[in-house]
Amino acid sequence: MKIPDEALKEFKEIWKKQYNEEISDAKALESASNLLGLYELLLKGKWEEEERQRRLIKEPKGFHMIGIGYTCCICGAHVSNEETWYDANGIKCLTCQGSLDRKEIPESVCKDDRSWYAMYQLQSKFGIHPATARKMARTGDSRHILLRMTVAFLTATFFQLLKILDYKLIFSEQLLIN
Repeated sequence: MKIPDEALKEFKEIWKKQYNEEISDAKALESASNLLGLYELLLKGKWEEEERQRRLIKEPKGFHMIGIGYTCCICGAHVSNEETWYDANGIKCLTCQGSLDRKEIPESVCKDDRSWYAMYQLQSKFGIHPATARKMARTGDSRHILLRMTVAFLTATFFQLLKILDYKLIFSEQLLIN
């Protein structure tokens, strides 16, 4: 996209006022082009989200998204096309959506990622080995939510969400906030 000379001159004036330094025409052109590119990217994302919201009015239970490169808001899996589900809770893989539908996990995990820990986070944040956490869950020391997730190379693994409220007796309040 060609930037008009007048807009480039205005950009240089804003730069001088903001940073108290002169910049060359080449640097001004590059910076203005980068800024325009960022704006176009953000605007495109906003338009896509607005389109999804309009589609949700017609399909309130949700729909598959077309395209590649989406990330599940719960487990972080990379999903595309028919592997996706979009509803009022955001973009999800079909496994996580199924767990939501069966009420195995609450909808709040979609919007508040600070309300739960993934199993791998227990070790990095609290020093609890995943095997120990699984034993705690198995023996009733804590409650947990289990999501079955199929990995791209067709082997089954497990992604576990542990609600923070379930661990108030195990961890101090201060650790949970950090």
